[in-house]
Amino acid sequence: MLSDYSRYRRIFILVFVIVLVACSKHKPVPPPIVHINPSPQQNYVVTMRVDNSISNISNVEVVKTYEISNIRECSPIDYTFSMGGSHRPQSKKVLAKYVASESHEISTEFSADYFQDENYYAMGICRWGYSGVRYIFEYNDVKYYVVMPEESIRMLLETAYFCRKPHKEKNNFIKVCTLKETALSYGSEGDYFTTTISVKRINKGDGGH
Repeated sequence: MLSDYSRYRRIFILVFVIVLVACSKHKPVPPPIVHINPSPQQNYVVTMRVDNSISNISNVEVVKTYEISNIRECSPIDYTFSMGGSHRPQSKKVLAKYVASESHEISTEFSADYFQDENYYAMGICRWGYSGVRYIFEYNDVKYYVVMPEESIRMLLETAYFCRKPHKEKNNFIKVCTLKETALSYGSEGDYFTTTISVKRINKGDGGH
């Protein structure tokens, strides 16, 4: 006579096989073929200013991330994405051009409506939003990430991020810069240098990408 464990195990395996067979009959939902908005209306300049004590940063990258905000309303369920099917998130990362100044400032133009909203799946208009701008740079062979989220850009905030200085430790290859409250719960101000990100709105005629 089968134990409860064996019985439940068999039921689980049977259900798993049924779901696996069902999923194999479906194709994944393809990513949308996107088009760049020829006339963006929501344009900004985002600037990162690095602490003056830090002079030898290198390998700078600025990445802007966009995502479809109403994916549940405008795309079909993808039965290959998860057990039982779900809506597959659709996002795009754009490597941005930037201008670096001698005063330790790195600026990039940013359009919140960079992609055109379109009816990709014949289910209604998919609307693109953005999740933020990410700065990546290296200092003393350590890679740093600073992320300015969507709400800070929308509110035109100036935000200081604390980046832990390189020192001899095991995890010294990638560091994420954080807000002051979070940083100081792990060390004193002397353990960090700061990067400050500011945002300003620019006129339609100025462009922005």
